[in-house]
Amino acid sequence: MTGRSERLDTIRSAFRRREYRLTVHGLREAIAERISVAEIEGAIIGDTAGIIEDYPDDPRGSSCLILGE
Repeated sequence: MTGRSERLDTIRSAFRRREYRLTVHGLREAIAERISVAEIEGAIIGDTAGIIEDYPDDPRGSSCLILGE
């Protein structure tokens, strides 16, 4: 497995357990786009999700941008 696929597996597991946090910015963007938290959860857990940007040195802690449908 690559680093990104292992990381995505870890993120998916956290989403299944509902042990995750969304940023204020992320929530604002979701509201503006009329995307529900349930849709976000489904997209992350679904088979089409993939990490498209990685931010390991983010001052708030390691983070990433995930694309999912």
